[in-house]
Amino acid sequence: MFTYTVLIVLIPLIFFILIGFFGHKFKPLVSGIIGTSGLFISMALSYYTAYQYFFNVPRVDEAFQKVIGFNTVWLHLTESLHIDLGVLLDPISVMMLIVITTVSFMVHLYSIGYMKDEKGYHRFFAFLSLFSFSMLGLVVATNIFQMYIFWELVGVSSFLLISFYYEKPSAVAAGKKALSEAATKDAYKDAVRKAEAFKTAGQGTESLNQWKQIINVFTPAVTVKSSPDENSVDLFVVHEGSKVMILDTIGNWQEIRIGNGSEGWIKSVDTRRI
Repeated sequence: MFTYTVLIVLIPLIFFILIGFFGHKFKPLVSGIIGTSGLFISMALSYYTAYQYFFNVPRVDEAFQKVIGFNTVWLHLTESLHIDLGVLLDPISVMMLIVITTVSFMVHLYSIGYMKDEKGYHRFFAFLSLFSFSMLGLVVATNIFQMYIFWELVGVSSFLLISFYYEKPSAVAAGKKALSEAATKDAYKDAVRKAEAFKTAGQGTESLNQWKQIINVFTPAVTVKSSPDENSVDLFVVHEGSKVMILDTIGNWQEIRIGNGSEGWIKSVDTRRI
């Protein structure tokens, strides 16, 4: 019934490839119209999907059910281990299809005029299509592996759009920052989860070793040493970057800037609280 929903995701990808490889052969306006037309088709299919899902799919105990609209095996590793790609429909994902395709279509439509006479006009619409494809694949992911792939694609397409004016150093720097911060936030969330688990850990060396694992999540360029005091540990940090994230004595994350290639003592870690 919902097999066609894979087209909602694939159409922006197809138009990304079309505009990216052949857009330079068209008049600039043609690339904009092609990209906008593709998003209009995806938007129309999303609205149709929402209508079918909310009004024609039977409910169980008045609750909407999850529906696998499309699924295929992408990597077959063993008989019991394989990685799938597909389309999962539930109330949240269906509404996100509406939001993403509507907003993306409006951005495409507005950009036809806004980007007029800009160098790399077709390249901009190719990147917009890639960004739309990435977001749509993310919200309908059927498994964590697919979600991770499309989350990283969102970061890549964000980088490409933000640094569109690549001849300007400021644009390139902003693009790099967006890409690096997306990865840093992933590490940050993982470290927070670890810190929460470590709050119930034992004292002394065991707890300190776990703390070292937390701080090294952010960057392998951090070296952590400690004083012998097992109840109030002074962390000696050597950092090749510009900042270190630490957990203070009341369980809040603090950002410590110590400069490039700097080193110093940080005295705000209490092993009794991690």
